[in-house]
Amino acid sequence: MTSTGQLPEVLLDLRIVRERLTGVGRYLLRVFEELQQLAAADLRVTALVRRDQTLPVAGPTRSLAGAAGDTTPLSLGQWWHLPRALRSDPYALFHYTYFDVPPIARGPLVATCYDLEPLRHPELFSPRLVWYARLFARGLRRADRVITISHATARDVEALARVPADRIVVTHLGVDAVFRPQPDAVCAAVRARYGLPERYVCYVGNTMPHKNLARVVDAMARVRRGCGPVPLVIAGAPDKHRPALEAAAAACGLGDGLRLLGRVPDEDLPALLSAAAVFVYPSLYEGFGLPVLEAMACGCPVVTSTRASLPEVVGDAAVACDPLDTAAIAEAVAMLLTDAGAAARLRSAGPVRAAAFTWSRCAALHRDLYLELLRA
Repeated sequence: MTSTGQLPEVLLDLRIVRERLTGVGRYLLRVFEELQQLAAADLRVTALVRRDQTLPVAGPTRSLAGAAGDTTPLSLGQWWHLPRALRSDPYALFHYTYFDVPPIARGPLVATCYDLEPLRHPELFSPRLVWYARLFARGLRRADRVITISHATARDVEALARVPADRIVVTHLGVDAVFRPQPDAVCAAVRARYGLPERYVCYVGNTMPHKNLARVVDAMARVRRGCGPVPLVIAGAPDKHRPALEAAAAACGLGDGLRLLGRVPDEDLPALLSAAAVFVYPSLYEGFGLPVLEAMACGCPVVTSTRASLPEVVGDAAVACDPLDTAAIAEAVAMLLTDAGAAARLRSAGPVRAAAFTWSRCAALHRDLYLELLRA
């Protein structure tokens, strides 16, 4: 697989990484970056990239003929050109990180599964997406190991994809060092930039139905009746679900208490989170919940969900409630707005809890898994 005297090469698929990073993109870049140091004595970790792709981190990259352009799920590029290109490539192990698992010709195969939301909650997704998730779940059984980003997702992979537990490895995500409590002056500047008051409740992410934002806006309408005009501030790129969210806000009387900032630059997020009175994230399902971890790292009191991965991420450093209970969400937010002692406890506990989640630990688990498979 590799010539004598050379380190075995792990080909880590980073073609999904785009200029504007999502949680998936952040995970892949940070793991790739950390592996350049952690695995240097045992492995050569090379990023598989698109022809037009430049990574913002250092490390070896290459593209494969016929597999460097189209990354569309179920496309000819994924299911024909990629396996064909890998057939003659000298890699030792291939780590596939996209949302389908094509047939791979040879060598150990590792696949990352972020979540199986459409199979756990098919009522929240289109029939086409549910069908696609079933295909993805079947593909996971082709992998020698499946990496999941939480124990909750690991349980879903075992139950819904029927992957044996001994082939599943959990690697919790990490939190970037920029997410930490920001100075008052920095917070004030960001509030001024977006026209925000001193007290606001914040959410960061998309507005897909499983994020449970219809109940959040209803809860915030109740909160404002008891706690005054505290707005709900949502940061995230507009999507097709935004009109329904605005309609829900109007219907429950939240009205101008909803502030939609759109996509906020990465450099503003730590201050936006640090300045918030509460971060609210009672999602119905999360593969991990990186925004919750980032909010805790910034010392923002968090209200989240008792479901899926979120309890294992927050531990006792957040308030968790039933995401289907609007009154419970409202009560939790109101409590943190009015109980200074409870809010102060979470402002202290959040960064401590978040510090346990590091990219170096996440990358070390990847390295250990690669070596285990290569030595088998």
